Formats: sequence, structure tokens, C-alpha cells
Amino acid sequence: MSAPAKDAVADVLGFLAARRSAKEFAALPLSLVAYRRLQRAAAEAPQSLGRGCPALHLYSVPLLVDAAPDFGVEKTRLGAGEWSPCARVEGADQAETWSRACQGQAIVRRASCLLIVGVSAPSLAEGPYDGFRRAALSAGLLLGWLYRSAARLGIGTTSIGGFSDDAVARTLGEREFLPVAAQAFGPPVTVTRKVDKARVVFGVSRQLGE
Repeated sequence: MSAPAKDAVADVLGFLAARRSAKEFAALPLSLVAYRRLQRAAAEAPQSLGRGCPALHLYSVPLLVDAAPDFGVEKTRLGAGEWSPCARVEGADQAETWSRACQGQAIVRRASCLLIVGVSAPSLAEGPYDGFRRAALSAGLLLGWLYRSAARLGIGTTSIGGFSDDAVARTLGEREFLPVAAQAFGPPVTVTRKVDKARVVFGVSRQLGE
């Protein structure tokens, strides 16, 4: 069997690099155009992704968005296509507030925005574990959609595995829906150094804000 063509190998490596999680964000503003495109991609995610959990909601949290108007957190229902005002986080350092809600993770502190998936408390409590299982599966499918959307827009992204349900819900000012997943976005740092001092360069598929 002959070795794969050099161009084919480069294409595969580029594909993988462009779609991996961002290891660090550059703490630079995301353009308002890029932010709105990301919101639109999230709001237009197929409703079939939440088939097992019809009460899926999305919350969009701007942290560092360039030339943004005076808006706070916005929310939408999966498949609704429109965002509406939800809450305004008090305090000058919103990134620090959200970082604390996400167990002090530094990557949240440097992110440009967050998208949080929430589920109604009654649907989450169905059965011993059925409601949570359906919500987790649907949220996972939605996060996969957001990964692909971010790659197409040239925006770095990573899932936030640890956060306080109560702290996130309290910061959102939301009582009816509980957070089950969170995703951070922003311009990624494309060069990093591993523990063994190896230099690793990550690919970005497109220019931010195009």
C-alpha cells in the first residue's frame, strides 16, 4: 500500500488543528460582527439536536466584544432563531465574575464570550436520571454543533467542564432553567509550549470577523 500523498496528509492535519479545542484565548476583543454571526449559528442549530430534551435554552454572555452596544446576557430557545434580553451582570470585571462561577478557570477570564446551555428544572428532574441523561446528550450534540460553527467562523472555542450550577444560574438571574453545559469562545493563542518545552502551533481556519 503506497503512502498517502503529502497534500492529503497536510489537509487532514489542518482539518484536525482547526477543529481542536483552544488551549488559551488571547484576551482580545471579538468583533461585533463575529459575535452576532456566532449567535446566529447557535440560534439556528437544528431543533433535532434537542429532540430528547425539548426545553433546551441558550444564553449568550458577551465578555470582550469590540464596539458592542450596551447589552447584557441574551437568551433564546433552540431553533427559535431570535435572541432576547435576559440579564445584566453587575460589576466592571464581568470576566472575573464568570471565571469564579466556573470554578476559577483562567481560560474563562480571557474568553470573549460564553454560550451556556440551560434546561428547565422540571424536565431535568424527570425519572431517577432520565431527565439529566437526555439533557446531557442533547447539550453534547449542541456543543458539537457550536464547535463546527466556530471553526467555520475562525473563532477559537473550548467546552467548560467545571462550573457551579448555582453560581451560573445566579449570575444569569435565571430561576426557571438550570445550566447543564458551557462553551467559551474568543481569538485563540495559536502558539503554546508544552511541559517538555516542545513548540506547538495550532491552526485557525479563517480570519476573525470576516
